[in-house]
Amino acid sequence: MQNNKHIYRPDIDGLRAIAVISVVIFHAFPKALPGGFVGVDIFFVISGYLITQIITENLRNGTFTFADFYSRRIRRIFPALLIVLACCLLSGWFMLLADEYKQLGKHTLGGAASVANLVLWSESGYFDNASITKPLLHLWSLGVEEQFYLAWPFILYAMWRLKAKAIYAAVALAGMSFCFSIYQSYHLPVAAFYSPLTRTWELMAGAILAMLSADGKGIMSRAVATVTSGAGALMVLTGLFITREGMPFPGWIGILPVGAALIIAGSNAPPNRILSARPLVFVGLISYPLYLWHWPLLSFATIIEGQVPNHTVRALAVVAAFVLAYATYLYIERPVRLSQDKKRSAILLFTCMAIVAAAGAVIYLSGGATSRPIAKATTAFSEAKTDWDYEPTKLENGQITGIHKSDGRSDDVVLFIGDSLMSQYFPRVKALYQDEDHTPRYSTWYASRNQCRPWPGTGLRSGPENINCDDYYTAAIQLAHADKVKRVVLAGNWTSALSQYARSENVEQFVADLRQLKHLGKEVVIIGMPPRSQLFSPASAAKPFRNPWGSHEAPDTYVQQAAIGKLDADYGAKLHDIAEQAAARIVDPYPVLCPNRLCPVLVNGAPIYSDGTHLRASFVRRNAVFMDELVN
Repeated sequence: MQNNKHIYRPDIDGLRAIAVISVVIFHAFPKALPGGFVGVDIFFVISGYLITQIITENLRNGTFTFADFYSRRIRRIFPALLIVLACCLLSGWFMLLADEYKQLGKHTLGGAASVANLVLWSESGYFDNASITKPLLHLWSLGVEEQFYLAWPFILYAMWRLKAKAIYAAVALAGMSFCFSIYQSYHLPVAAFYSPLTRTWELMAGAILAMLSADGKGIMSRAVATVTSGAGALMVLTGLFITREGMPFPGWIGILPVGAALIIAGSNAPPNRILSARPLVFVGLISYPLYLWHWPLLSFATIIEGQVPNHTVRALAVVAAFVLAYATYLYIERPVRLSQDKKRSAILLFTCMAIVAAAGAVIYLSGGATSRPIAKATTAFSEAKTDWDYEPTKLENGQITGIHKSDGRSDDVVLFIGDSLMSQYFPRVKALYQDEDHTPRYSTWYASRNQCRPWPGTGLRSGPENINCDDYYTAAIQLAHADKVKRVVLAGNWTSALSQYARSENVEQFVADLRQLKHLGKEVVIIGMPPRSQLFSPASAAKPFRNPWGSHEAPDTYVQQAAIGKLDADYGAKLHDIAEQAAARIVDPYPVLCPNRLCPVLVNGAPIYSDGTHLRASFVRRNAVFMDELVN
């Protein structure tokens, strides 16, 4: 490979184009390219290569200064980011509920401060709002890169001053990061996704390549470069088409998109000449603003619709992203980059970013600018989202801990186990035991765990502790064997259990476990699926208020049971068959929650759900009367 200093590499812009197009397709039409999200990892490799190339070249020439390096980074990153952040805040002012705008303020601050990945990591959890409803979610990758920029230049500089081989440090850092990435991908997948420590090896792959080629002598013949670049292209394409969400990532599979380093090493090889085609180079030149624009447009379209918009709307959002990206590149990025007074430009950009960060902080601290017209009109909708009253149990040494216990008139116990669809009913049970004049007959142990279906063999993991839900299920059944337990009540996402995890061995084990409980003299009760629909979500129900041009329509008050219950009803029939095999009784919440086959969305103008699946605590406390018989 030839030395690349001062030489523009159009193939690298072409590689950028492949990366950004993959990400955009994945976000807009995920079924078309399920592994498109690995385009971000291609970006990491490119960044590591180019940044290290710039730093090492300047160190050799004696022209490197930290002030100059960070001034360049500011002029490269801030112009497009500033305009996107400002437009998101402006759009959110008119369209977002108070809690949504509060979160956008926090994400704006995180994006401006280069810690978006850490902020998003801290928010992750079972009840975290959907990714598509976070307009600045995509800034997590920018945070990872910027954190790399804060550390790596100092390491390179220190190694240079010590006259040490920086490549040894790079290989060591990459090796440690790769091993940590594999471990975290299997044990703490959310941390693996957002942590800069699990992504460093991807950036270091590019950095190592830059250092290997820094002496200008080349590291391979043209024939070898052709094979190398071809192998890299095969790895990248394989990664794009076989990687899926839910796989341990980045981990081992992350090696595939990091094959981009081999493409870069190939220089003038045939794949690189393909990447140098003008259309790809053009997209590569606008790849950064395109990446910044596409996600907020898709996110706001989803927020306004109250659900993922149709293909036409998503396609229009992508077209708009290309138009805005080109305009941003032409009228904002290029003028700043070509400015003669580079120091003044950097200071001005830094000042503007500080102002935007401060605006985000004010919005966050004010609770989402609650004086806005839309915030005032939708107070009840924002309140509904946080109306939840249950602390999930934990699992320690194979035993369930943190069980919510209530004393009844006898020592006989009703045990409640299940996922969040059981947790949602806790406020009603809790309220029954607070009425001293009508204490229920049974004592209760409430031992549900969000996300953990009361079903064997799901392989799911729950919460930041990454609890194995199969272990939870085993512990729950063991707890049900206790002599005091006379009635066992199970509730959960049966549709998910029966559609995804209904392998014959799992069904047989579930039936056998319930039969064993019956053999021990315990009554077994299964609570059927409650009404669920995105139409119940407060964010969706507030759709009429999101029109920035006024003419608000009244939100829907009811939906027909027939319009929302078909899927659950189909799997409900299977659940009835299983219950019959296990001699278990089923309690159907539909007659109570949907009287006259009409399911309320709002009661007295306020949502009764906290999201599209879970009933809010205040509604359950007053209305989930089907729980009463289970403790009496």
